[in-house]
Amino acid sequence: MQTFILDDCDKIKKEFFAATKCRNDYSCLTGGTACTCKVSNLMAGKILFMEPMPTRPCEYKISFGTSTICNCPVRRKLYQLLEA
Repeated sequence: MQTFILDDCDKIKKEFFAATKCRNDYSCLTGGTACTCKVSNLMAGKILFMEPMPTRPCEYKISFGTSTICNCPVRRKLYQLLEA
């Protein structure tokens, strides 16, 4: 995975301000890996399936059968920018 450069923060500005439930101080933007769960699949450009199932608390984590969905707008945008 590439490292996100904050010089290009205009690309995530809208998502950053939408992520009001983040309890990890946006560590995904500062190089921390505390809240950067591994993505297994992106469905329809909107739904992030995580792998393996994250065990730490997160306001954006949603159980979906035996899978976990990440509903964080910042994580989704970072994945789209770095993995696309």
